[in-house]
Amino acid sequence: MAYFELQKQVFDYLYTRHQKDNNFTFSVRKKFSKGKARNHFIGTEKSGYFGFTLWLLPCYYRGAAIDAATFIIRKIDKEYCQLMFQFNTSRKPVDEQNEATLNLGEELIQRFKNASIQYHTNPKNNKMSWIGVYKDQVPHSGLALALEELINTIKVHVDEGIKTLQAKYPNWHGGSITPAAFDLSIAKLISKRSGKVDLPPTLPPIIEPLQNISPSEPESINYWWLNCNPRIWRMEDYAIGQEQTYSNVNAKGNKRNVYENFSKVKPGDLLIGYESTPSKRVKAILEVTQELHQDDEEGDIFTFKVKSFVPNQLTWNQLQALPELANCRVMRNNQGSLFELSQNEYQAIHNHCVENLGVEAEKYDLDEADKELFIDRATIQEIKSSLQRKKNIILQGAPGVGKTFFAKRLAYLQMGKKDESRVEMIQFHQSYAYEDFIRGFRPNEEGKFTLANGIFFEFCRKAQNNPKQEYFFIIDEINRGNLSKIFGELLMLIEADKRGEGFAIPLTYRKENEPKFYVPENIYIIGTMNTADRSLALVDYALRRRFAFWNVVPKYEEKFKKFLQQNSAIDAAMATQIAERLSNLNKKIEQDKDLGVGFMVGHSYFCSIPKADFEALAWYTDIIDQEIKPLLQEYWYDNEAKAKEAIKILSLN
Repeated sequence: MAYFELQKQVFDYLYTRHQKDNNFTFSVRKKFSKGKARNHFIGTEKSGYFGFTLWLLPCYYRGAAIDAATFIIRKIDKEYCQLMFQFNTSRKPVDEQNEATLNLGEELIQRFKNASIQYHTNPKNNKMSWIGVYKDQVPHSGLALALEELINTIKVHVDEGIKTLQAKYPNWHGGSITPAAFDLSIAKLISKRSGKVDLPPTLPPIIEPLQNISPSEPESINYWWLNCNPRIWRMEDYAIGQEQTYSNVNAKGNKRNVYENFSKVKPGDLLIGYESTPSKRVKAILEVTQELHQDDEEGDIFTFKVKSFVPNQLTWNQLQALPELANCRVMRNNQGSLFELSQNEYQAIHNHCVENLGVEAEKYDLDEADKELFIDRATIQEIKSSLQRKKNIILQGAPGVGKTFFAKRLAYLQMGKKDESRVEMIQFHQSYAYEDFIRGFRPNEEGKFTLANGIFFEFCRKAQNNPKQEYFFIIDEINRGNLSKIFGELLMLIEADKRGEGFAIPLTYRKENEPKFYVPENIYIIGTMNTADRSLALVDYALRRRFAFWNVVPKYEEKFKKFLQQNSAIDAAMATQIAERLSNLNKKIEQDKDLGVGFMVGHSYFCSIPKADFEALAWYTDIIDQEIKPLLQEYWYDNEAKAKEAIKILSLN
């Protein structure tokens, strides 16, 4: 659905509700310039945003462009949009009127808590007080219904909060839009199109003329590149919509390079958010919310918010390789903070970060998996189905059976391509801890301890910011770590039916006013487990219940034989002999009451075949003598005769 069609759908719903209840009023666009007649509300087609309010609340601060309490609709794509309620005002009120509005925000936070409404807010040391309530991935066809639910959820609390503040501040001007003011605003909306100021008695006379208004021209915006130092603040620590400020002087009080650019930024401008050393990559798209202004504590600053995080975080080297940026000033010298970009330069970076242009991942389907894996096709499909259902799976088996190799291919198969950017692999060990995995205090360069995010926390954030993409977290040797200590409170959140914001919980180590943490639905966890190491702890039942388990066993069949014959030094007869010897050995291991299937010898010992000409028998003998023989001697360390008998089975003589 087009941007203006969304506006019309919202206007239709709101005005119909007004006709049923004359006291239900809302704001419409007040200022019109050339080409803006199609807008019902404040917003621009290029930004994808538009918004309205149900109240008039004193809210003055330099650069203020919207009301304190606003409902905002953001078009995501042709099918989905995002709904949000935002309360936004200065924490430094200029008078009693603005002080009362600020206190309304505190009143709303308390009411939202009492009503168990999930909300987001920013740190109290931020100069702006910000509260957000979101509805994500709303289909265009269901926008009116979702909007009604959000309004019904929020309106009662704002209305009651206003009553409380009116009792405390008798002279406060805050309240709902009066029916008289609403009628005048509707009249102005119509007059900007047709010149008529008569109020239409019913909805159709208003809606019908607006359907045929000429398209608008996008408001002019500027594009910028902003360098951010992750040692001072990290973009991942901020939620979408959350604000941050940037000063035009550095920590020493000196003017920043390209100082004049700071006076040019204005609300609506878009910025490429680039994190400098050690990250050196594009992290987010930012949007200016307030131009350069004076702050008592920070001096001259401008304010911006995180508009979106990018799925493809281009590195500095990747950016320099883009032909569209050949003449870009930032690429020639990025010593500075704020650089102006042309629209083409901004669009090139945006497209490559969002759409991954020019680096399309290789396709990967069941046929590809069938070629690479020794497991039969039907079993591959079964394991994939299990991963889809459970979202968490453990591949267990003997060493050398190819569990880690299979884990990656399973991820590729599920996503349909070999996209390494959506796969993260780690290995557990006995020293691995919650602080490494989720979050904990770590020393920084100054010798102080700061709260740092762990690898799984960062991966979840990445997946949360790209809900339409699937992400895969592979944990090699999952049973080598103390799983209860590593996962902590996340044991519940990784369950397939406990995913998403509805099950969000506070972390053990959390930052002030930080939203609760959740594991998104688009993350899959694949673990591998060695069943032959007697020294490893068993997986406890609490964690075992949250995973599906699959035994990966060696398959010395036709696929394995064909693999060996890819080098001309190994003929069909020798490949068959090797497969038979290993199959016979594994039967002996399986039948041993002290060993079993989990101790079978895997085929990865034979997967590194030299590409050049080589002597096949010598290659095979070396693997047996140097790799498999010591393993078998360890299996039967207390029975030398059995070990010798097993080793003899492998002889090709």
